[in-house]
Amino acid sequence: MMSLIHWLSAERRLEACERTIIALGGSRYSDHNVPSQLAAQRDMIKFEVEYYKEQSVIFLVVIASIGIISSIVYVFLTKTGVL
Repeated sequence: MMSLIHWLSAERRLEACERTIIALGGSRYSDHNVPSQLAAQRDMIKFEVEYYKEQSVIFLVVIASIGIISSIVYVFLTKTGVL
């Protein structure tokens, strides 16, 4: 769950960083007029977004699997008359 929150937060920070770079005269593809520290920070945030995105996908797959398995067990138990 926390990875999903971190992923959304990193996406927002990346957008803000890109807006700052554009305001300083750079673009999303060129870093000629931008301080190198700001460009490096943007690159690190991109890596962070990728990492948390992968972690969130794993979390969502696990939650979906648990939901599907519990639904199957519930249907099976109701069909057999246990519940």
